Amino acid sequence: MRYLYLIILFITCFSNLGAQDKNNLDHPEHLAKWLTHKAGNEREKVDAIFFWITENIEYDIETYHKVERRYPEFNIAPTYDTAGYLKRYNDEVAKIVLNKRKAICDGYSRLFKSLCDYSGIQCEVVTGMAKIPLETKPSPHAWNAVRLNNKWQLVDATWASGSLSLSEDSFTRKLDTLYYLTPPEVLIIDHFPDDQKWTLLEREYTYDQFLNHPAQSTHMYAKGLMDYHPKSKLITPGSDGLIELSYEFKSSFPPYDITIIERDIRSKYDHLDITVSAVNYDSIMNVYPDFGQRIPKIEIVRTDVAGNRLTFFVKPLTKNLKGLLVYIGSSLPCLEYDVDIE
Repeated sequence: MRYLYLIILFITCFSNLGAQDKNNLDHPEHLAKWLTHKAGNEREKVDAIFFWITENIEYDIETYHKVERRYPEFNIAPTYDTAGYLKRYNDEVAKIVLNKRKAICDGYSRLFKSLCDYSGIQCEVVTGMAKIPLETKPSPHAWNAVRLNNKWQLVDATWASGSLSLSEDSFTRKLDTLYYLTPPEVLIIDHFPDDQKWTLLEREYTYDQFLNHPAQSTHMYAKGLMDYHPKSKLITPGSDGLIELSYEFKSSFPPYDITIIERDIRSKYDHLDITVSAVNYDSIMNVYPDFGQRIPKIEIVRTDVAGNRLTFFVKPLTKNLKGLLVYIGSSLPCLEYDVDIE
């Protein structure tokens, strides 16, 4: 229902704006006024800003692949000595993004902040590290914290706008409201801020915990997953030689296929070895030994179903097994485990 509400709101906001003067959209102050002049409250203002950015700003692939990712149009380094200087920097970056209609995460987040600032909404740019599924380590990233009704909430307009292809040479625009006003306990799965306070969690959560957590993507919750075990990234087979993986869903009949594969450390673009259908938990649907070039390194010995909980018992077939990837109705892994076989 939440996503349906946001889609209806998006259509309503932009169907009522009428003809636009493009010249007024090249400056964040003008754009902010144009976007929010009919908004009745803070939430409607932030909705209008978020949906406009995700609809109109494309990910800048060329800049993403540059080693030096600064803005050549603006030659002042982003030092943070005064609030006035930082506001100027945010505004200049926002102008560049509006002119190009392209940005990387830094540009998305600074445009979002600049538009919020001119709309009277308290907002901060949050820098930190983000988990990219199939990447060996987290990457630098930027997102936002916005204050609505005296409560800080989290927004990642970059990831909400769409996604890069696995080869990172194309961008597909696709609105993903999972990254809009995301609950802190969900966003922490793949976003870790440099400043601990922007986790917005009640308890302390360290970077080591972030790295050693098996979850790779917040999308696992969008697929109906409620709980999972183990919660440590490093796992070892039990005394029976089996690895136990357990997943609890909102319903007793998950509408998505669950795929468990061995992680090949030679390449992040691995082939699927074993697919287990969520429709028939006891069947192994496909086995791909990579066209005869590789031998599967795992076997799913059995599956147990108890209410909403599905448990897999995985048998390593070789001591060379280094890790496991778990896909839940997605082309990217939701969970990643390191396997230690003595």
